[in-house]
This record gives sequence, structure tokens and C-alpha cells, in this order.
Amino acid sequence: MSGKQKNGGLGNTLRKSRNKKLGRNFNEQTISMFTTDIDPKEERRKLFSNTDQSNNLENFLELSSLEQKVFEVEKQNVVVITKTSSTVLSKEEKEKKTAEHQKMMEKYKQHWNSLTIPRRPYWDKNTTTEQLLLQEKESFYNWRRGVAKLEEDEGLLVTPFEKNPEVWKQLWRVTEKSDLLVQIVDSRNPLLFRSPDLEKYAKELDKNKVNLLLVNKADLLTKTQRKKWARYFDSEGVTYRFFSAHKEQVRIEKQKQLERLIEEGAIDAEIVEEEERKRKEAEEAAIVTEEDKKVKIYNREEILQEFLRLQPKPLVENRYNNRVVVGLSGYPNVGKSSTINVLYGEKKVAVAPTPGKTKYVQTIIVDDEIVLLDCPGLVFPTLSTSKADLVCNGLLPIDQLRDFVTPVDLICERIPKYHLEELYSVVLPEPKEHEDPNRPPTGNEFLSAYGFMRGFMTVHGAPDQSRAARIVLKDYVNGKLLYCHPPPNVDAEKFQRKNYKLPPKEIKEDDSNTTTTTTTTTTSTAPKERKITYDYHKDNEAQYDQQGAVIALTKSNKNKKKKNKLINQMKALEDSKNGYTRTQFGNALHTPPC
Repeated sequence: MSGKQKNGGLGNTLRKSRNKKLGRNFNEQTISMFTTDIDPKEERRKLFSNTDQSNNLENFLELSSLEQKVFEVEKQNVVVITKTSSTVLSKEEKEKKTAEHQKMMEKYKQHWNSLTIPRRPYWDKNTTTEQLLLQEKESFYNWRRGVAKLEEDEGLLVTPFEKNPEVWKQLWRVTEKSDLLVQIVDSRNPLLFRSPDLEKYAKELDKNKVNLLLVNKADLLTKTQRKKWARYFDSEGVTYRFFSAHKEQVRIEKQKQLERLIEEGAIDAEIVEEEERKRKEAEEAAIVTEEDKKVKIYNREEILQEFLRLQPKPLVENRYNNRVVVGLSGYPNVGKSSTINVLYGEKKVAVAPTPGKTKYVQTIIVDDEIVLLDCPGLVFPTLSTSKADLVCNGLLPIDQLRDFVTPVDLICERIPKYHLEELYSVVLPEPKEHEDPNRPPTGNEFLSAYGFMRGFMTVHGAPDQSRAARIVLKDYVNGKLLYCHPPPNVDAEKFQRKNYKLPPKEIKEDDSNTTTTTTTTTTSTAPKERKITYDYHKDNEAQYDQQGAVIALTKSNKNKKKKNKLINQMKALEDSKNGYTRTQFGNALHTPPC
């Protein structure tokens, strides 16, 4: 049977599709490459990518490449990994876990300063490019070996850190050129994002260099919390300033809008000037003591003046037209790019929710006196209790996360149960009889309840926990779920007291079917109140019973008819029984916790 002979196949089709997507040109170099081959452009792109999430196999191969070792496969070992689930710990297990955690934290305090950053080897004008590359490779290899040895010998858990030497070279260049080195940290956990060894390295290069800790997102802290952090920084001899890039960006946008309205004649300029004068007088009157001055949140103009006050002149003449060079470094996702855009006055650096948007050193001229050097965000090696803590601190991409239950477990331990129920309009199940009545909810319990409430369901009818977890984790990273770490030797519960509303009142039942509500000032008697929740979110209606379990979850094409039916049922319950009430809260109709 004769027919047209095919010259290609599935492999050629996949290769052509990939080449077209990557914009490759067909030549002698690319025509022989298959879909899994690495293009030179991709290799260049990978060279400057962040690699703080590499696994053990990648780390082993990188160290082997640095050591220039050659290995041969002898035997393939198969390891079966079982999925871990969130479980409720007993009281004894919880006490044991707490004791182990405290013991580990004591060990961390002893070795906190043992972790260093890699140093750039000495070089001069006589050093060739090949010699410098070899020295940098050896220096980076020795540093990696030192971190691994410390982790193995002392039994410490070192957080995933940046392992790409090209990214560290960007930090070396910024540190060498900077007259004032600014570390930008997140105010919710400043100690995690601060690297004391980077400050030490800057002083090693030049003792006249000045270090500054810029505490960003300071508007998430209360004034009392800022005072406690200020006392700690003063005791450690750290130069610091509180700043909020988001708050300042909102102020700048409002200022531009007012200027535009003044130009159009819609607002009188004298009225605006009078309001601005009153605002400044009110701010100055609020600063009564020296401590109040230390905890103030600086605006754009004030922070630029602080840069020049701390470093009034450049250390190297005739560089950048005698401007003071301010180097900015920090972890990914601490608001470094947003801070630069605010300091510059307009969008100059790309901002993205995914950590590691900046790849190279960027030079930004602010005015005739200051020039900024933006360093790519990188993760310094620090000591941490778990990888979940890094996820909650926004250091690892949430959308690429595989284990999402463990970070949510950590959130449920930190955020009070009543606050989660109020914020997300869910009713979490009560602990069982054999469990601790005061235990926090587990990640599985919270994600299941939230998935049911939002209608996030899988094809098998179970709640989509991964989708719900991404929303919850992003809310935590963005500050909607607010938790601020306290300074050392400060009680965490007292430090968080003003971040949440007061817990629900305790309800105690007596034999007469009445409820006595006890507070610190008054005692009142009210009829017994039961909770019933109806939720209508998009196309889903969910009905919960008193314990928060789902009675029914339906997806109907006749939403209006079903909604009216449920509302009529609820009104009938109100008319027939005095114990039921109805309250509007967000998208849900429910009775808030007593």
C-alpha cells in the first residue's frame, strides 16, 4: 500500500513547539537539541535565578561540581515517602513538644552569630579574570561546607538560603560601592530578616561605612509595639528607623490628586495649605518625649534627610558626581522595591508578589545628593524551627508550595480561634471530649470549613484545601491576618493583645435554662442563644448546624428561589423560638459568637 511517507513524529512536533515558544532560531546548535535540552539563553537566565528552594539532590550535585568530583551509578535506591497529616496532639505530647522547642531555641541563641555570609576574596588590578573566578568558586565552596558542617555537628536546622553564587556577587558589589548600607526588614519579624554579619562585613570593607536598619511596614505595629522594639534596638546598639512604603505611597498619590484638583480649580490652594499646616502641628504635638521621636514613622522627605545626616558625604570622590551612594539590601518580599519606588517618587523598579523579582543591581539617581543601589533580594542563612515559618514570612513562593497544611497549622496556633471565625465567617468544630478544650484548631479543620464556606470543592465533593490554603497564606503574608513577633524576653500574648478584638464572652448555663454573662464590670442575664449560620457565596449555599458541621451544601441553578426559601425558614424559626437571632455579617447571615 503506497502512501505519503511522514518525515516527522511526535518528538519533532514537541521540539518545534518548544523552539517556537522560546524564540529559538534553527541552526546547527539548536537543531540537534531535544525538548529537555538546555538552551544557552535559558542557561544564562538560570544563572541569575534564585535557588533558595533547591532540594538535597541539587545541593549534592552543586557541591560535587564545586569539588570537581566524578561519580558513577552503582545501585538505585527506592525511598517511599508517605504524606504527613495534621493531627491533634495530646496534652503530654504538646508539653514534650514545647520543651523540645524551648531547648532548641536555647541552642539557637548560642549559635545565632555562627552563621556568616560568604566573603569576596581579595583581588587587585593584577588579578586575572580566571584567577578571580577560581578564587570566588573556592571561597563560596568553603562557605557552603562550613554551613553544612555547623548544621551536622550541632544538630541545627538552617533555613533554605541562597545558593546561587551569581546572586551573592550582586550583594558584594552593592556592599563595596555603598557609603550607607540599608537593610530593609519586615516589622512583623525584624530579627529574622536582619543579618548582623552583613553589617560586620560592611565594616570590614571600610570602617567609615554606615549601617542602617529600615523597619518597613511599621504601620502594622502599634505605637506600644514600636516602643518595645525601639528599646531592644537601642540596647543592641542598632541604628534604626521606622518606615512604611505602603502608607507613604498612599500619601503621595493623595498629594498628587490634590495638586491636580488645585490646578483644575476644584479646590482652593489656601484651604489645602491650612489643612497641611494643622496636620504637621498635630504630629509635632504628639511627639512629647524622646522615645516618641524614636518610634515615629518617617515619610519620604524625612527618611532621605536621615540618609544624608547619617552619611553626609561620599567616601569616594568623583563617583556618581559626588553623590552619597545608598545601598539597599534585604530578603525577598519585604517591600524593598516598593520602598525604592517611594524614595524615587514614581515607579522605577518592578514590584511582584512572587519573591525574587529583581535579578541584577540597579542604579537609581534620586536627586543631586543621593543615588540608590538596588540589590536583588536574597535569603541569608539563619536558624529557624521549620520551613513553614519561612512560608508564613513570605520568603518562599506560596503558589509553588507542596505542603500547605503545615504552614496553616502554624497560623492556627498564632491567630486566636474566635478571630479566624469572625474574619472568615466560618464556624470551627469544637474539640472532642478527650481533647484539650483550649487547643487551637488544626489546619485541616480550618481549611475544610473555609473551603465549604467559599464553595471550593474538588471533583469528588471534598473541600479543596490547597486552594483555600493559598488564600489564607496570602492573607497572612499581606497582613490581613496580623501576627507580629515580639522582641526577645517579651511575652508574645501580651505583645499581641491589641491586634485582635476581645474574645467572645464566656457563656455558662444553669439548670433554669438561662445564660449568665459575666464581665469585669457588670453581670447580666439573657435567654439562651443558639447559633445558626446560612451562607450564600456566588452559586453555593451552605447551612451549618450549632457545632459548625455542614448539614447541606448544594449548587443550584435557582439561587433566588432557594435563598428566599432558606430566609423564610429562618424567619419562621425566629417567630417560633425566642433563642434564635439573625445578623448581617459580610456575605453570611449568622449569629456572631457569644
